[in-house]
Amino acid sequence: MIHVLTSSSVTTDAEVPLSALMKTPGQELSRRTSILASNVPLPPSPAVVTDAIDRQSKRIRTSISHAYDRTRFHEYSDLARDTLSSTVTINVLAIMLEFWGLEKVLLPNKRLTEIGPIPGVKSTSTPIMVPDLFQLLEHGFWAPFSFWLLTTVIAPALTSYFINLPLQQLPPGSAARRASIKSNPHVQFDPFVFNLTKGFIAYCVYALHFQVVEVAKNATVAQINTAVPGGYQGMLISSGLGAAVSLYEAVLSRR
Repeated sequence: MIHVLTSSSVTTDAEVPLSALMKTPGQELSRRTSILASNVPLPPSPAVVTDAIDRQSKRIRTSISHAYDRTRFHEYSDLARDTLSSTVTINVLAIMLEFWGLEKVLLPNKRLTEIGPIPGVKSTSTPIMVPDLFQLLEHGFWAPFSFWLLTTVIAPALTSYFINLPLQQLPPGSAARRASIKSNPHVQFDPFVFNLTKGFIAYCVYALHFQVVEVAKNATVAQINTAVPGGYQGMLISSGLGAAVSLYEAVLSRR
């Protein structure tokens, strides 16, 4: 007997296994997901998660704070603030800036040696430049340097030593005066008079080319005026700033 398979019977027999194959992976995935979720410990409430984040943040902040304390950065910063918040420091920085410009002209750099090219970093050699210290043996260095030192440091310092208005407010030889000098040795020089004298000399000598005694040649004066950053205008600006800061400090000390 020959059985004829109709299309409906073939379709029914084929669809049953196919639907079973499509449903079985989904059910298996759902079952495995439920098992995995049951094994993962979940927090009972959002407050527990927030507390855990806060504790971790506190631990991180504490570690950073301890690392910062070990560097002692706050001590160095306080020392730098105390040092820089002084008229003496401001005047010293202004003088060092002028000397830096003068040194670049009077002690020009010369090639000492060179570092060869570094593969993968730099393809050309790097010259090592140092100041030409042999210029210290020449008259061309000491003439401008000595005249600059006389007009910028020595003459203003002597003037501010003998004309010291804050120190004269205390009786000579008194215990308060000796204590003031001992605690602040720089009070022996009046910073306002120092900057006033420095600016006056800079304007008369380097701007007007006025000299009571022929101490330096005009070429030396011109060389200093060119070497110092800003020329005599820079000297006048630094003197004005120093005088303003000294007045401000005097006003604060009177409060």
